[in-house]
Amino acid sequence: MSNGKTTIAFPWLSRARKAFLKYLRSGVPSIGQNAKFEMRWIKKEFGFWYDGFNHDDMLWSHTLDNRSGVTGIEFQAFAQLGFPPWDQRVSAYMKSKGGSNGKNRLDECNLTEVLVYCGLDSLIEWNVWKRQRSQIRGLEDEN
Repeated sequence: MSNGKTTIAFPWLSRARKAFLKYLRSGVPSIGQNAKFEMRWIKKEFGFWYDGFNHDDMLWSHTLDNRSGVTGIEFQAFAQLGFPPWDQRVSAYMKSKGGSNGKNRLDECNLTEVLVYCGLDSLIEWNVWKRQRSQIRGLEDEN
């Protein structure tokens, strides 16, 4: 989670899960990359449909540039921010042994490396959102 100034990442222990559920129910608007996936994950983990996303970097990437292959957060991080890939230490663990629907293996990876990856991912998504918001406002000003 990030607000651009403070970024936190935490393991899914019981107190953290309870605090995150409290955050989800707080009404604070959220941003994300591929919010449809996040909403499904929240439904599976917490049993309710979360509707607090007010921005989806992936959808706005489609809106701002409709070409194929440019909507992933890795591409957007580099194109919008000049930020290189940050998943080198965890990418092998994100793939499952059981095919595309299998469980990832992040529990086999060093926890600190997973948390650094997650924190960077959140901070980058927030910064991509800021850039996209500025671009969207620029388009509105043209009309």
